[in-house]
Amino acid sequence: MRNTVRIGLAVLLLAAIATLSQAQITSAATGNWSATGTWVGGVVPGASDNVVIANGHTVTLNTNAAAASITVGQGVSGVLTFSNAVSDTLSVTGNITVAAGASFIVPAQILTTGSTTSASTVITGVASTAGLVVGMNISGTGIPAGSKITAFDASTITISLAATVTGTGVAIAAGYDNALVLGGNLVNNGTFDLSYGYGAGVCNTTLNNKTGDQSISGAGTTTRFRLVTLDKSAVANKVNASINVAVSTITFTAGTWEQSAGRLTTTSTVQVGTAAATTALNIIASGSAAIGGNLNVYGSLLVNTTDSLLVGSGASKIDLTNVVGAVATFTNGTVAVLGKMAIASVSNVTINGANIFIDPKGFTATDYAFRYTTGTGGVSPLTFTSGTVTIMNPNPTSGANPELAMSSSVAMVSSGDATFILGQGAGTTASTAGFRINLNTTNKLNNLTVNTGSVGVTRSAALTVNGTLTVTSC
Repeated sequence: MRNTVRIGLAVLLLAAIATLSQAQITSAATGNWSATGTWVGGVVPGASDNVVIANGHTVTLNTNAAAASITVGQGVSGVLTFSNAVSDTLSVTGNITVAAGASFIVPAQILTTGSTTSASTVITGVASTAGLVVGMNISGTGIPAGSKITAFDASTITISLAATVTGTGVAIAAGYDNALVLGGNLVNNGTFDLSYGYGAGVCNTTLNNKTGDQSISGAGTTTRFRLVTLDKSAVANKVNASINVAVSTITFTAGTWEQSAGRLTTTSTVQVGTAAATTALNIIASGSAAIGGNLNVYGSLLVNTTDSLLVGSGASKIDLTNVVGAVATFTNGTVAVLGKMAIASVSNVTINGANIFIDPKGFTATDYAFRYTTGTGGVSPLTFTSGTVTIMNPNPTSGANPELAMSSSVAMVSSGDATFILGQGAGTTASTAGFRINLNTTNKLNNLTVNTGSVGVTRSAALTVNGTLTVTSC
């Protein structure tokens, strides 16, 4: 009995120590994170504390900070923001919750003016040097993105890269690249915006739970990042987003981004993995994605959604030619590519239900709308068993390559209702060359529908269709 009592007291003592070591720290007033007067009890939060920003308070991160979790707001208001005087890192091992009416944001950029000459790294006559320090990232008219201020003296600043224009009254948008390292979930019911201007004065976010999944959810209508890095331990560790998320750039170091609801929107090319790291992008359930540039797959891509995947803005591509062992599966949903789709048998590509639309109107003369090649070391066949691939318009560029080309020595496996469609009827864009089909003798189409309106179709060799050839208009 005595030993049992001792063990019970020991357990209670350990629980009490754990509770004390993970305290809740609530803001007492508007102020800087590092100021004791900002917090109830005068205690500045530490890495093991759960932090609450109370209604009506704005807390400014003016130093490197850490917390176990952060709740911004209590259902009415509250703001957490970075300082525009220093560059800081916020590390949160647990969850960040932005309550209704509250905001977690980066501040506005510092604006100043000056005069510069072409190819010069010096800007003179700077109207304001408030906040300018060594290491600040700047961007603006005539100043290359990524330039850094390396020195300043009164009204003169020196940057790391030369300006590209000559002028006076040059506007400079200056700010700091802050960082957020998040190990838990993001629940946004208010405003989460770390993307200000997609230039200076932003926050780069790293999602780094090495042992489990993370989620991005909530009822907030604004969830925006500038740069997101997935730095997890394995492709099995996911970040699941179930709301609209806007990101300038996603970097896949390790892990999977899974969009199960809402839309992932990027303003630049997305590269899923590298030759040395296997990562994945899954668009599933009712999720969707709009990729502003190319979609380059080195790891794994899965499209199995009731919604859509949109890629490009005119001359972009889905590139499935990069490394041996890459995987792409198009099971359900609509895939729209404003550009081209390139496949090589180095990748394991399966189209088994999705409807893919390709519009090559923004092409140059060296491009194909849909191309299947062998690639170096390629042994995996393109498998097309269900769904459609529609090339909506011919390439209008004089001397352009064929719209549909298959030169792989590994024969495509095609069956079922898998159908290539050329054109969109009367809405097909006129072209001098028309549609061109170039298939080697190894590859044969299953079903082909020609719906090109007044635009003709030219084949460069004998064309074999194992299933149905349908000519709707041509």
